[in-house]
Amino acid sequence: MLKKVKIYTNEKEKSLLVEKELKKELELHSFLIDENDYDLGISIGGDGTFLKMVHDSDFKDIYYAGINTGSLGFLQETQIKDCLPFILRLKENDYDIEELDVGEVVITINSSEYHYFFLNEVIIRNQCLRTLESKVMINDNLLEEFAGDAILISTNTGSTAHNMSYHGPILYPSLSAFIITPIAPIKNNVYHNLDNSIVILCDSKITLIPNKTDVFITIDGISIEQRGVVQIEVKIANKKIKKLKFQDTSFIKKVHDKLL
Repeated sequence: MLKKVKIYTNEKEKSLLVEKELKKELELHSFLIDENDYDLGISIGGDGTFLKMVHDSDFKDIYYAGINTGSLGFLQETQIKDCLPFILRLKENDYDIEELDVGEVVITINSSEYHYFFLNEVIIRNQCLRTLESKVMINDNLLEEFAGDAILISTNTGSTAHNMSYHGPILYPSLSAFIITPIAPIKNNVYHNLDNSIVILCDSKITLIPNKTDVFITIDGISIEQRGVVQIEVKIANKKIKKLKFQDTSFIKKVHDKLL
């Protein structure tokens, strides 16, 4: 039974008002608000707030839920008007659990490795925002010698985020896969690049070997600069995010309602 809760907000006025009322109702229904030792994280805001919550929680093996005060809310399924039913269903353990794939980025610099997790996507660019040139390997087989603005690699969860904005495919949640989407690839008599996305099963390993070793990497909206990069490896992590699900809405209906 879930009893200890930590609440994350995006600090906007609407979200702060919802947070105040939510805390009051949670305590009335015998839940404990605990900033350090908790088994449920609740985010109040948009999908960006949900992602921030997961990263701030260091992808802990706990449960996550979201209340939508933003505009889209793919990850934030509960609406403001449903906050009380949300709490009552929490109390009665009346919910389903959806497990979301987590990606892992391993950046090799000299002989050292740096590990990062992501829920939605990772974007690799040249550090000076010039043309990115990089070998793209799938399971140690060369896919292409990429040249263009950037390479975006998304999970099935992230397929409806930036991936979709760059005309990448939307993946059904039960299809565990990565999508490699080129951003502004160069196509001429010197560079021959794929100009469409490719879907790779999640048990595959994606390796980028950049020609210029100073890169700019964005992981779920968090940007880091890395110098002296030997390679970047993207693979599925040995963990899942457990998200509480209170709606029986089909994925296709969700796509229709939120994206069309």
